[in-house]
Amino acid sequence: MDMRDKKIAVIGVGGVGGYLAGMLLQAFPHVTLAARGERGRSIEEHGLVLHSEYKGEKVGRPEKVVSSAEFLEPQDYIFVCVKNYSLEGACREMADAVTDETVIIPVMNGVDAGDRVRELLNLSEADAGGVCHREDAEPDAGSVCHREDVEPDAGEARHQADAGDMGLTPGRKATVVDSLIYIVSFARPDYSIEQQGQFANLRIGIQNADERQKEKVEEVSRILTMADIDYKVAEDIRREIWKKYILNCAYNVATAYYDNTIGQLRTDPEKAKLYEQLIREACEVARAKGVGVPESHVDTVIRKFYNDYGDDATSSLQRDIRDGKPSELETFSGYLVREAGRLGIRIPASERMYEGLKEKTGG
Repeated sequence: MDMRDKKIAVIGVGGVGGYLAGMLLQAFPHVTLAARGERGRSIEEHGLVLHSEYKGEKVGRPEKVVSSAEFLEPQDYIFVCVKNYSLEGACREMADAVTDETVIIPVMNGVDAGDRVRELLNLSEADAGGVCHREDAEPDAGSVCHREDVEPDAGEARHQADAGDMGLTPGRKATVVDSLIYIVSFARPDYSIEQQGQFANLRIGIQNADERQKEKVEEVSRILTMADIDYKVAEDIRREIWKKYILNCAYNVATAYYDNTIGQLRTDPEKAKLYEQLIREACEVARAKGVGVPESHVDTVIRKFYNDYGDDATSSLQRDIRDGKPSELETFSGYLVREAGRLGIRIPASERMYEGLKEKTGG
């Protein structure tokens, strides 16, 4: 089959999903978007409008817009771009669209999105290579700011949905390709998508991939190339995901805990020191899990904090908590604290901020 005849779905058409959808729509005729309510109606009427500083102004009209992934027909590729707390529902809804040959690409915050998809969809062990092999139940994807972030990540209270409860046939052979994205993007009030900056870059891969999995990663590579989406295939995708997660464990958590901009944090010596401590604590957990994060990366993340972000930069976690919306606190903080406890590691700054943010959110 010609690659242009492939059926592609995007679930979650916010900042990240909207950018990917906007690019995919320029190259592929059989793209379906799952978008609820006014967002879905706007896309049906006006198409998906992408304002990209990097790739230019684009409008794409999907073949179909569905209000829920449960209305998807079987798909060749599914990009899942929802918040972590919506992943269980998304998997439940899209179950009938997943065949043995379907490739699922979760482009989300957190270090364990791919493994959660494997678990929730009850995929066969043959395709469970994944970011973490669930060494207990383990491991971002996201974005330097998702705006739907500004820098995402990880885990989340795992809901532990039972695949049997979802009516899934055991041992299906669909493939999950793990990913993360560096991007600054968000949905405007008119449901168009804005991407800021001269970068929007995916990392994709499957940890310890077998030959079939390597072929599926290559298929995704061809899709991204045809859609003019920048990407790299990571041999050690787990390390790449954790490198981004380490950044997010400080960026999202500190901005939300203090409800400060990055500029306010870095001009306060005490807060800046705690920000650095959050980075080092997350790195310590990664290394305890066997993730080879070099010390040079810690230095890079700290340098970014002091030099690369705008003074007025905020995070998705900060904005969601301030606005009283559901948040990815468990993704950005709870997962790390729980893993540290399981491994017998003390991470006092992360623990204190997690507890403080739980109080803020009534958790």
